[in-house]
Amino acid sequence: MKKLLSLLCMAACLFSLAACTTDSGNNNAALSESEQKSYNSVFEFFVEGIASTPDADVALILENEGGQYVEEVVSGVGVVYPAWKNNRSEIGEYIGILETECKVAGDTVVVTGKVDYSKRDASVRMTFDKNGAIAGFAIEPFYTWGEKMTKAALNTVIGIGVVFSVLILMSLLISCFKYINRIETAVKNKRESKSQIAQEGMDNTIAQIVQKEEEELVDDLELAAVIAAAVAAYTGTSADGFVVRSIRKSNKNKWKNA
Repeated sequence: MKKLLSLLCMAACLFSLAACTTDSGNNNAALSESEQKSYNSVFEFFVEGIASTPDADVALILENEGGQYVEEVVSGVGVVYPAWKNNRSEIGEYIGILETECKVAGDTVVVTGKVDYSKRDASVRMTFDKNGAIAGFAIEPFYTWGEKMTKAALNTVIGIGVVFSVLILMSLLISCFKYINRIETAVKNKRESKSQIAQEGMDNTIAQIVQKEEEELVDDLELAAVIAAAVAAYTGTSADGFVVRSIRKSNKNKWKNA
């Protein structure tokens, strides 16, 4: 932990130096040798320091209880540590920095280094803002040609599998359309059958009503002929001179009173 504190103090000094060189170099296309050395020193400090610092100690730095660490250092650790943690299992343990390159990119300074790790080398990029603080940190592992081809083949297989899965699903959905058509036809036939039954019932009812009315009309005509014959016999005249226009039911009480 004491070694870590001394490294943090060194980092604070490097940050102040980097901030000064950034202010003086913002308007220049290239950095001076001393400026490059300052940025490379900060780069090396964080790449090596974070890789050799236990997670528990990093957590203490990020918590920064009591403000015992310089804020720029805490901020830098907060940017660098997540990228290192996410790639640790892929690249392995830190061994050493092979080469670095420092250049100006607009209002920022970018330091790119090739770093040797136990499992594979990686390209590490650290970006500084115009105030000299670490604004970005990224690790890109180097893969062999065989590993790249294996990943490409795996991605191809996954892509083809997804495409064929979608095609199979679509074919299954399309094959279900015939059942949907059958269901629609069955429902339509059922509705037509119910409508036909209802129409037949209605036609039957109408036919019965018409038949009943015709029977009642025939009965009325027969009754009119009988009445006309009775009146003709009573009066001694011919029934041809009588025309029965309507037949009404008489009131029985009047007949009883007669």
